[in-house]
Amino acid sequence: MKKIKIWLSIMILMLMLSGGGTSFYFGKTEIKPALKIYSKSILFSDPHIKEKNKHLFINVNGIDTYFHIPGKPILPVVTKKYVFPLGTKIKNVQVTFSMVKEYQLSGDIAVTPFPVTTSRRANVIVEKNNVRKNNTLYPQKRFDYSIHVGIEGKKRVVILKIKCFPVQYDYEKNAIYFAKKFNINIVYELPEKPITFSDKYDMVIIAPQKFSSALQPLIDHKNTHGIRTILKTIESIYREYSGRDGAEKVKYFIKDAIENWNISYVLLVGGKKSLLFGNWGMDGPYLSNDELWHVPVRYNALHDSLGERGCLTDLYFADIYKYEDGKPVFDDWDSDGNGVFAEWTLDAKDTLDLYPDVYVGRLPCRNILEVKIMVNKIIEYEKQKADPSWFKKIVGVGGDSFDDRPPLGNDYFEGEERNKVAFQYLSDFTPVKIWASHRGTGEPVPSPRYIIKAINDGCGFIYFAGHGNPSSYMTFWHHQWHNYSDYPGSFSIYHMLALHNGNKLPVCVIGSCHNSEFNISLFDLSKNPYLYIPTPECWGWVFTRKIGGGGIATIGYTGYEWVATYGWDDDDIPDCVQYFSGYIDSRFFYAYGVEGIDILGEAWGKAITDYVDKFPVMRNAWDCKTVQQWILLGDPSLKIGGY
Repeated sequence: MKKIKIWLSIMILMLMLSGGGTSFYFGKTEIKPALKIYSKSILFSDPHIKEKNKHLFINVNGIDTYFHIPGKPILPVVTKKYVFPLGTKIKNVQVTFSMVKEYQLSGDIAVTPFPVTTSRRANVIVEKNNVRKNNTLYPQKRFDYSIHVGIEGKKRVVILKIKCFPVQYDYEKNAIYFAKKFNINIVYELPEKPITFSDKYDMVIIAPQKFSSALQPLIDHKNTHGIRTILKTIESIYREYSGRDGAEKVKYFIKDAIENWNISYVLLVGGKKSLLFGNWGMDGPYLSNDELWHVPVRYNALHDSLGERGCLTDLYFADIYKYEDGKPVFDDWDSDGNGVFAEWTLDAKDTLDLYPDVYVGRLPCRNILEVKIMVNKIIEYEKQKADPSWFKKIVGVGGDSFDDRPPLGNDYFEGEERNKVAFQYLSDFTPVKIWASHRGTGEPVPSPRYIIKAINDGCGFIYFAGHGNPSSYMTFWHHQWHNYSDYPGSFSIYHMLALHNGNKLPVCVIGSCHNSEFNISLFDLSKNPYLYIPTPECWGWVFTRKIGGGGIATIGYTGYEWVATYGWDDDDIPDCVQYFSGYIDSRFFYAYGVEGIDILGEAWGKAITDYVDKFPVMRNAWDCKTVQQWILLGDPSLKIGGY
């Protein structure tokens, strides 16, 4: 028996020392998790080289995404996303390519034109000779990767994004090098213990003290429906937290709220204090102007090609972390430390994570009356399941946003094509089409009369796609781009006075410029790019906080919204729905209609995550701007369609 005990002891010791990949040390016990290795091989068929519009396109079966950098060749790209538990260390990422073959091109390779917006027509085509800066390959590296921290559902995770380029273009030879096979190898180390946070609340509301009594019924309502909610006043945040301005103090508080309470939702309740005056943002990237706001804002400092030097971005308050050696680290959006946030200029550029870590919405209320309006609308909307007789309708409003006749494009009605994708994703909803192509048919066209009727009849969703400014939305007839003597009309904040749809409130997505620019005030004369009409509050907010009707929430853009209209992908799918605003808008409807995400902020956050997954947001300024300026004016914890 004694010998058996000795042998058992030896066997147990040997098992401990082998540990299945776990190391044990005597004296001071230390447990080290083993390295994990992931490997994957991908094999493609030979590329197809096709001519279209006198340019050559490279297609590869199995690859449906193209690398679009304005002024650069359009090439297939493979994006792989890997999700790990929070605390995982990515030790090494390597992609090797083999079976490389050269193909000589017989003409000019297709080059990505620049996107378009309100003030720029779709007529910029950059020829090959204009981008041949030196005799190098494009892209210079066959793969790159980035590591992020984000939220997937309710779990915070480490995200590894790898972009692989099976095709490289040789400027000097006018040839491509195609790698038929590549192997992905990832070496990573799982955390010894997953990083978790104390689970106490689901949502925090940040608002000034003066709004607290008006918000209490909403807090009670949320708690009743299982959304554990707490109020934190802006005054207490300013007292308790340090930061370079009010926005940074709020962001540090949100970080603490994640780590101490495990919150998923942040509702910012407060906009500008004045309806009459106050800066509208061109100095925003450099001045915080906290005294103008009930709840502070962040402007980015991203300079686009139209001279817009910054725009509002509430994504700043959602993107709390970046990845550093397996740990979530506070991301201040000022990677170069020069005091300018989210900077992208000719002289400097901040590196941003851009994946949401919480779901953020804002009610930019300027007074207690607006707070009471929104509290009542949210409670009434959520307290019972919406009647499908009105809720199961989606209204699409669109027309011909740009004159993109060949050879510049494929001659689409861009707004209508964007509506069609939303209809496709909400396949069990009845589509109501208010389209410019209906001209002369007797069917509804995008004029105030038909828009008002559709909203008053009731709908669960409404999607506008076209042109806009802080006070109005509009679109155009076919080939009548910017013909103000002959267009369907605009739907302005003053037309909203005719909305009396009661509690039949839609979620509104609006794909046009500046409609959700909630920093507007009555005497900000320069912010209307068409003509000035008195605009005390922006279109998206007036629609959302309308008494007796309007919407329950609006998702839209705070700056110039960019669109791909060139139709240059050889896939017969309009580029206006595959890139920039058309893509991110569509992902919201995909999140709800296909993936079944029925919490408003989660659908908003999933759309942003999908966009950052797919596009080179830190290589293309227009991609970066698209996700930053796409904001939710509404309650992020809202149950779409009610409980």
